[in-house]
Amino acid sequence: MAFTNLKLTTFGQNLDAKCKLGKGLHLSRVVIGDGLLGNGSMVNRTALVSERYSMLVDAKQLTEAGAVAAIVSTLDNSDFTEGFPYRELGLMGVDPDTSQEGLYLYDNAGEECEFLDTRANGVVIYERLKLLIKTQDAASITFDPSGNPLYIGVDDPVSNNTVTFTQAAERTNIQSGETLAVLFGKAKKWFASLGSAAFTESSSYAARLHASSHAPGGSDPLTPAQIGADPSGSAAAVQANLAAHAGRTDNPHGVTRGQIGAAATTTLTATVPVAWTASGDFFYQNVSVPGMLASDNPVADILMGSDNAANKLYAEAWGKVLRATTYDGGVQIWCTEAPTVAFPVQFKVVR
Repeated sequence: MAFTNLKLTTFGQNLDAKCKLGKGLHLSRVVIGDGLLGNGSMVNRTALVSERYSMLVDAKQLTEAGAVAAIVSTLDNSDFTEGFPYRELGLMGVDPDTSQEGLYLYDNAGEECEFLDTRANGVVIYERLKLLIKTQDAASITFDPSGNPLYIGVDDPVSNNTVTFTQAAERTNIQSGETLAVLFGKAKKWFASLGSAAFTESSSYAARLHASSHAPGGSDPLTPAQIGADPSGSAAAVQANLAAHAGRTDNPHGVTRGQIGAAATTTLTATVPVAWTASGDFFYQNVSVPGMLASDNPVADILMGSDNAANKLYAEAWGKVLRATTYDGGVQIWCTEAPTVAFPVQFKVVR
């Protein structure tokens, strides 16, 4: 392409003058476009004729003993929706007094340009652009960083990609334009202040911390009586009090009865119908028990009523039961032989 040399614009000269006064030079982005300049002046432009793509700055590299600053950016066509002639190249800066953005450097290739096509058309473009600035104030140049981790190379002012830093004295927020040593020093101070919490998954840590405050010996211990877990309290009362403390039934605070030395017993009931399936020498069936969990280990027994004759039949049926295993919402019952009557059962669950 026919780019010659980037020209310092009138706007750029104004920024250089303010930089010499100690106000610094802030560069916002690298821009390319497809506009034809015609008979217009390059140095008097404050924007591209037709901007097509914008790139944040990857890095500032100092060369020639700091007399030249190379502004590095990456041209990547992965976001292009259509191709265009690459005629214009510019570096944008920001006036420190007015916050106005304008062209700091500019060049135009005219008709002797390159066409940048899209990846959809099979063209992959990933190029590193370096725009050179001759200045005596290279150290005062700041920029809006792209965050591209690939810009650090062997020619960058970071030896072997390592950073020497010291933990900051106080916890303060990071700021744009700070050195890597300052940034890592601030980060280390935050990690040190957080202690083990810095390396623990946040949601589980918060839940355990809150729950521990209500455990015996915690800063705000709860007693069984405070959550309705006294011997006369019902399981429903326990659950209601726990839910009220947590704010909702899924208990986001992570307070469990075990953590506060309280447990609740609930009794679940069901009727076992005459609906057995043979399996070898044994018989089984799945019985729906609302509220049962696969993790439960209940104490199972026959549920007697006031009719002694019926109770006798229930007891005979229960005597044929070998075992009952739980699953979410029910139990599976196995028998030595299939009972011929339906019988009621109860399951005492401790949670």
